[in-house]
Amino acid sequence: MRHISKFGGTLLAAMFIFGATVRCFGDIDAKYASLPNLTDDQKTKIAGIEKQADDQIMAILTDEQKSAL
Repeated sequence: MRHISKFGGTLLAAMFIFGATVRCFGDIDAKYASLPNLTDDQKTKIAGIEKQADDQIMAILTDEQKSAL
């Protein structure tokens, strides 16, 4: 039987992947509609930072966690 802590890591990984997927398919302008003062350049930079964060998260996941997703 798996230890409960392994399920927590898998759940956390799933939440990050879900967030990344939503960002990939979402419209950048719609995502930041509540922040009308952002320029297009700022929105692009924010999206790039979010992608880097998602890539770093994927890099620290174990193969077991990745396959569970």
